Amino acid sequence: MKPITVLFTGAGGASTIYILKRLKKLEEYRTIAVDMNGYAAGLYIANKGYKVPPITSEDYLNVMRAIIKKE
Repeated sequence: MKPITVLFTGAGGASTIYILKRLKKLEEYRTIAVDMNGYAAGLYIANKGYKVPPITSEDYLNVMRAIIKKE
């Protein structure tokens, strides 16, 4: 069975990190994390991580759409 892909924003937040660690143990989930800080821990815990522009950026939605389409 193909894993369910889940995308998380705010990859540096404590609750996001906790959830990513839990889901990583389950084979039925594949996690994608995004954050504007390239050093956010969740980017490295998730199966795939992306640095994105701030939500206030005009490029934010286009970047997010591209990530969603790719993943």
